[in-house]
Amino acid sequence: MFGIGFHGEPRAPFDFIFECVSKSNATVISVDTPSGTNAENGAVCKNCVRADFTIAISTLKYCHVLPPANEYCGDTTVVDIGIPSDCYDIGYAETISLGKPGDCEKITLPRRNKNSNKGTFGHQLNICGSYKMFGAAVICAKAAIKSGVGLVKAVLPTSAYPLAAAHLVQPIFSPLAQTEHGTLSADSVSDILPDFDWADSIALGCGLGVNEDTVKITDFVLKNAKCPVILDADGINCVKSRISIFKEIKAPVVLTPHPAEMARLVSKTVAEVQADRIGVAKAFAAQNNVIVVLKGANTVVTDGERVFVNLTGNPAMAMGGTGDMLTGIIASLTAQGVSPFEAAAAGVYIHGLCGDRAATKISMRGITVDDMTEQLGTLMSEFE
Repeated sequence: MFGIGFHGEPRAPFDFIFECVSKSNATVISVDTPSGTNAENGAVCKNCVRADFTIAISTLKYCHVLPPANEYCGDTTVVDIGIPSDCYDIGYAETISLGKPGDCEKITLPRRNKNSNKGTFGHQLNICGSYKMFGAAVICAKAAIKSGVGLVKAVLPTSAYPLAAAHLVQPIFSPLAQTEHGTLSADSVSDILPDFDWADSIALGCGLGVNEDTVKITDFVLKNAKCPVILDADGINCVKSRISIFKEIKAPVVLTPHPAEMARLVSKTVAEVQADRIGVAKAFAAQNNVIVVLKGANTVVTDGERVFVNLTGNPAMAMGGTGDMLTGIIASLTAQGVSPFEAAAAGVYIHGLCGDRAATKISMRGITVDDMTEQLGTLMSEFE
């Protein structure tokens, strides 16, 4: 009934027709876009048609990949009808790229030289974990190792060391001074400083905790790092009220916020962020000279100009720990020499694919982060 030009709300009698179609028990097939979806930003009208299948003409539109419209599209298939690619707006053709199953050949990782050693594949410094959240440090380190980094050094509070060491055997451990809450003490920064010359990437924030000491540590790392920093979880929360710090940083920074963390960074509601995921992420990345990985269904990766929308992954991944896994993968790829933007895009694609494989082998409700990480080692062969 309506195509890519639809916006706003339908007038009578279409509002009633939309509602009847969606409530019908019949199979609903939409051509190009379900009537009631906004192709430009993924918004939907009140009585939007909910399709079982959508046949997208020539290319995917925003409504096919961004919430909430993507929920109304059902299974989407792109059909080529002969429209040349140079007819597309630059937003689709050049600045927006999509990562979907079957795109493995588009991700290329550095080849491994026959005479390589453990130092060849990068050094990753993980400043993660606390007594109550040591698991985040474990998950991040495991994902980094499974995705190919040569060496991981895990910096964590002394009380978290025996807990993490019970689950990890490959990293170098650096147990440092802690606060009474079992988080890293600000006094530990003098011990971390020498590692900046050693590290090729830094994963900062997973399970770190948020208090005066961790805020000081986060500031210190960001201002003194000599390599790319992947800032996640509590690391983001430690800078949420002082985002001007990003203008003082010399090293590349990749932020991996979920929608609530993004909302706090930009002083918006979660609903406002979700209503304009690409716009919000692009604006923040451009203003602060960082790369943003806005997590969630169809994760958005942007440096303020380029945008990558990921199409791998599934609702089974909506559980604690998957973000820590993603941080480990991105930091690992960066340490191996992949540029931060490419590492972030490849990381979210591979991460989602791990979730898809695990859900297929086990179930949507029964998978764990460990199940996803187990898929990672084998899956990496598809990019070698």
